[in-house]
Amino acid sequence: MESLDILEQRIDRLIAVYTELKERVRELEEENQRLRENAEQEKLQEELAALREEREKLRQRLSKLLQQLESLGV
Repeated sequence: MESLDILEQRIDRLIAVYTELKERVRELEEENQRLRENAEQEKLQEELAALREEREKLRQRLSKLLQQLESLGV
């Protein structure tokens, strides 16, 4: 009977460890998703900043071209 008790205890510990590991995997998957979303958000913010900078440069160039045309009387 003692060996059956030992086996039962081992199975109970195994189930407890399995449950803990399953919960930890779920937590890590959620954290991984958050990190991916943050990385994507950072990438989009960098792209937006680059596009805004490019837009400002284009505005300056267009403004310069318009001034040149105005000075020609066109």
